[in-house]
Amino acid sequence: MSSADNCFTKWILLMIHLVVIYCEDQVFQTPAVLRAFKGESVNITFSNWYIHKKAERMHVSWWRSKQVENPICSITYINKMLIQNPLCDNRMSIILKLNASVTHFIIQDLQVDDSDLYYCKIAFHIPPPTIEIEGNKTSLIVAVPPVVEVTFLPQPENCCCVQLVCKAENLYPGDVQLRWRRQRKEGSVWIDSGPIITSNNSNSATSYVNLSHWMAGDVYSCHVNQSMLQIPLIRKLTIPFDEQQEGREYLWWVLSSLGPILITAVVYFLLKRSKKAEPEDNQIYVNVGTTSRTQETPVSSQDFNRNSNYSFIHHFPLRIYENTF
Repeated sequence: MSSADNCFTKWILLMIHLVVIYCEDQVFQTPAVLRAFKGESVNITFSNWYIHKKAERMHVSWWRSKQVENPICSITYINKMLIQNPLCDNRMSIILKLNASVTHFIIQDLQVDDSDLYYCKIAFHIPPPTIEIEGNKTSLIVAVPPVVEVTFLPQPENCCCVQLVCKAENLYPGDVQLRWRRQRKEGSVWIDSGPIITSNNSNSATSYVNLSHWMAGDVYSCHVNQSMLQIPLIRKLTIPFDEQQEGREYLWWVLSSLGPILITAVVYFLLKRSKKAEPEDNQIYVNVGTTSRTQETPVSSQDFNRNSNYSFIHHFPLRIYENTF
């Protein structure tokens, strides 16, 4: 072997030695950013160049930025045994592979509150001296896919002919985009819509489209895009009537609504007139006579009908004369 080859081999060995020394206490944590939906599971991996086989006791713990006082989960390796920290959440676990110098941190059934920065710490206690290694941070983002619903209002409050409504609810995070598209036989085009209205806590968004002209069978689709979605969510609706038919239906609806009111008014008017046309109660006059003239006193028929024995008075008025003797 020539001296040049010998020098090159020594240089390669030196570089490998330096790399091993430099990387011996380094942790490589992957991925740097992790996105997942609520209810899913994630796996964060970290590894280091330290030879785990020669460690007789070491402690692996996982931490999060929102909780810096105590680790959220940890595991201890001592005398070839693994001891899981009883304080670990039931959804969290640590898998330690000594031969591969790799540790996996698993979170199951993700919740929105799990979104945070996570990092690991490794402490090698035996053999001494104690070596502590802290890894880089992984940003975990837990999202909730939106629930999308599309409807149309034939008579919206702003007096437009038809209003399309696209509502996305229960979403997280709130970076959502809603767009409308019209599909016809001649093709499909994007259409303008009003500004997206979001709730205060950004877990819902609504988009409106006002239509002044349309045709029966027109298909409108709402495209909902979120940073966590690989493809947009699409919801379609079809207009079942054309513009003229909608006007006729509206007129028929008005007439059918006013019909009972008109009928009620006519019946009330007829009843009121019939009451005015009824004759007054017949009156019966009882003649009380004197020698000079006859005195007539009006008495209603109702007073005489109380006793049926004297009903003949109605036909034969009573005349009383003074005693001429």
